[in-house]
Order: sequence, then C-alpha cells, then structure tokens
Amino acid sequence: MADYKTYEYIWLDGYQPEPSMRSKVKATDASTAPDWSFDGSSTQQAEGGSSDCLLIPVETYENPNGHDLVMTQVQSADHTTHPFGFDDGYKTSGACRDGDQSR
Repeated sequence: MADYKTYEYIWLDGYQPEPSMRSKVKATDASTAPDWSFDGSSTQQAEGGSSDCLLIPVETYENPNGHDLVMTQVQSADHTTHPFGFDDGYKTSGACRDGDQSR
C-alpha cells in the first residue's frame, strides 16, 4: 500500500469587501503538493457556467502534527491568476514578509 501524505490547501476567496480564508485537504502519494482544481462559483471566484479554478501551490509548510499547510495562488482554468489571493491580501494588509507592499 502506498504511503499517503495529506496537504491542507489554503487560499482567499473572492468575497468583497473582505475575502475569507478557505481550505480543503487532499490525500495523495505525491511527494510535493500537486495543483488541485475546485469549483470557484461557491467562493465568488468564477461564474456558474465556467467555474473551474485551480489551486497552485506557492509555499508549503511541514506540519509534524497533521496536514502540511499549502499556501496557494488561485488561477482560472485558462491559467490566468485570479485577482484576489494571498498576494493581493498581502498588498492590502501590509503583511508582506519583507515589509515591501509593492509586490
């Protein structure tokens, strides 16, 4: 039987004026967190007729007590970056690692 690893994918949804943090867990035999799709219509990140979105891992933090945490970027099915995500949240909240809000 394969060894499975669990990853908790974390992203910001598209609700305005304040996005909420979202997450979901994936069990996989991959050694790194793979891209993962989701229905963006429930998170205000896509219209119902074309609602496929992708979670693209940006940074993974090992967690010896549970799921590894995966900070993600949200992309549309055509691989364009969604306008709301952690990068946008960092710019508006001032939470950039190096204090530079110009990213």
